[in-house]
Amino acid sequence: MNLSNSIADYSNDLKPFALKLTKDSEAANDLVQDTVVKALRYQKSYKEGTNLKGWLYTIMRNTFINAYRSKVRKNTWLESSENLSKISNQLDFNTAEYEIFKQEVMTKLTGLNSDLRLPIMMLYQGYKYEEIAAKLNTPVGTIKSRVFIARRLMRKQLAEYRDYKMN
Repeated sequence: MNLSNSIADYSNDLKPFALKLTKDSEAANDLVQDTVVKALRYQKSYKEGTNLKGWLYTIMRNTFINAYRSKVRKNTWLESSENLSKISNQLDFNTAEYEIFKQEVMTKLTGLNSDLRLPIMMLYQGYKYEEIAAKLNTPVGTIKSRVFIARRLMRKQLAEYRDYKMN
């Protein structure tokens, strides 16, 4: 049995499950494609004789969940970082004011001590606390504490933008 061909054969069977997860046809097609690519990449981990369709569904479900968690994590960082998303929504994205605000945020971030800056930037990039802790060889609790402190400092340093409104 050629596993690559079998995986490709099941791609049509995966579409209804992808639609159920995403509720969007294009997102479902992307999810099916991501699932097939991952299955082909990791086909060595498939155990011969087990349910191939079930294995593919598991890959799809995990891919969907990981993408969702990453999206939530990025949104949470923005919301908990002084509601920067509200501030940026008040600014016209094509204006000089927004560019100044963006530059100010980056200046404040780069001004943070690296012990604080690295964890918060990695969290924003989608890493989990445990992954950050492993990469920085630091306990998870310390990483969470540093992210909390960095957020608090950023809120304080960007307080002047809190009540900023476009005319």
